[in-house]
Amino acid sequence: MRTIRVVGIDITKSVFQVYVWMVDGSIIWNRKISRQKLQCTLCQYEPSTLTVMEVCSISYYRGRTPVLWDSTPSM
Repeated sequence: MRTIRVVGIDITKSVFQVYVWMVDGSIIWNRKISRQKLQCTLCQYEPSTLTVMEVCSISYYRGRTPVLWDSTPSM
């Protein structure tokens, strides 16, 4: 089984671009996700998965979301 290493989130006004990198460096998932579906999408990954996002004013608010599932946010 392949292990997910990083979930990257690019923040825009109406959608989030979500990337999923595997341990071997390959990108297996690259999709636009609405604000409403972001939380549901993030809770699918293992708690040990590193979640990264760009630093801006909204990222501090959104950065708390992965913490709810014991994930590790990085900004």
